[in-house]
Parts: sequence; structure tokens; C-alpha cells
Amino acid sequence: MVYHLDDGRWENSRSDLIPFDELTEATWGNEENELNDIYDTYYAQHEEDAWRRGVFHYGVVIYQSSVVNGNMFGANRFQISANGMEAKLRQFPSLDRDVVYASAYMHEAGHTFGFRPIPGHNSMSYYPWQVGWWLSRPYKSCMNYGYMYTTVDYSDGSRPFYGRLSGDYDDWERMDLTYFQRDW
Repeated sequence: MVYHLDDGRWENSRSDLIPFDELTEATWGNEENELNDIYDTYYAQHEEDAWRRGVFHYGVVIYQSSVVNGNMFGANRFQISANGMEAKLRQFPSLDRDVVYASAYMHEAGHTFGFRPIPGHNSMSYYPWQVGWWLSRPYKSCMNYGYMYTTVDYSDGSRPFYGRLSGDYDDWERMDLTYFQRDW
């Protein structure tokens, strides 16, 4: 698989800088909100059948979402909040800034690939001392909250676990590259 990131630096780029907003209003799903307005204006450019929508996933880095620091807000779109990433870096100064952002970005992109189930993707899995993380530790993926912010990779399924509660998944094998097109 090849991952191309259009960050606005190449000649035919349609990437754009969005205006700074201290708090971007968002909701879960496809309801009308400021985050969807950004998507329509700077990505789909108000084209109902924009060809890019069926090819690319749209990831945007905003300052702060009104909902959470990262989420999928439509089938082919997701956001991460810079303020949330910086808070994580203040909380854990030994983390690498590039890895924190890349891991969060890759995590949210993973939701557009239809990963289900996702071990360690719950409130009990953020830190190694929590029960949820311990049970899902064989699943070494940025999708697992226990590895988020430190891992920029999906799991390859090579870590067997013989318990009943959790195990490893090969994210690369179960990735559904058409998942984000299903609601059209």
C-alpha cells in the first residue's frame, strides 16, 4: 500500500490552509457543523459529486474541536486537534512531537478503513497500568489507545495471545479501502 499525503507543497495540490479558529464546533456524524463546513469549503469545494471524495480521505489538523481531540466526522474525513496533541506533550514531555501527531493522524485515518473490533480502544486502555491496556497489549497498533502517541504503525498480527479476552489483529490484512465509500 502507498500512502500519499497532499500537504499543499506540490504544484497541483488542492490542499489549503484553513483560517485559525480557537474552537471548531463539531458533532458526531454528518450533521451540519463547522467541521463539515471546512470539509465542504476546502476539500469538496461544494461539489456534490466531487471526484476527490471517492478517492481521498480528508484529514484536517485544527486547533481545538468542541467534541474530542480526534475523531472521524464522516466516512472519508477525520480531524485531530493540535491543542490536544500539545496537551499530551505537556503531560508526557518525553514523547516525540512528530510521533504524537503522526500516530493520532494515522489512528483517525484507521477509522476510515473500517477496523472493527479494535482491542484497547476504550477508556480503560490509555496507560500501561490500566486493566484494558494489559488485556489488549498484544495488539500493537496505533489504533490501540495503549500504543497511541508512541506508535506510527498498524499491527501486522504477529503477536499471538492465548488468553480469552484479547489478541492481535493484522490491520494490514483487514484494512477495507472501500469502507469510507459505503455511505454514498
